[in-house]
Amino acid sequence: MKAKVVLLFLAYFLLGIIPVCVTGCGWLRKEVYICDIDFFPITTVNIDSIPKFTNEIGFQIWTAERKPTCYNIQVQIFNTALATSISYEYQNKLIISSYELYLDHAIVLEGDTIAPNTDLLMNETINSKTVFDYVDDYDLVTSTIKFNSELVDSLQFELGVYQVIFKCATDDGKEFEKITQVIFKE
Repeated sequence: MKAKVVLLFLAYFLLGIIPVCVTGCGWLRKEVYICDIDFFPITTVNIDSIPKFTNEIGFQIWTAERKPTCYNIQVQIFNTALATSISYEYQNKLIISSYELYLDHAIVLEGDTIAPNTDLLMNETINSKTVFDYVDDYDLVTSTIKFNSELVDSLQFELGVYQVIFKCATDDGKEFEKITQVIFKE
């Protein structure tokens, strides 16, 4: 009888307590790496599947959907955190100072023409009137680039579809280049 009680206790411990603690007590940690990004305009209207800016001009950068090569699972025996889910720890970060933004058409800023394929973020006026945001959340890294209203009012765009090229890098040397299309003005 004593052997059955010990065996039942051992089975309960192995099959009940350990799996809960491994997944629920923060013992299971995923080391996640930014291995790809998605880049798209912040818009409210699409015209023939091409986004059109309405009230504000801005872009979002998201970590792309995770792939098996983007994370490593690590088991921690001694952990002081008592989390209720698997924790994600990003091992690399996007470097905001590496952001580059190019348009395939010329634009006019305060009467001065900015040539096509010029990094807009290197322009002192544009950079100083642009808001950059970076959030390293539980399971997703997001970043935004928004032109403030004063900058938007001082920019002039040609009619038509623009090709926007975004480049950035992570602190571990990964580089990304994404292209999207947008309409600034109809």
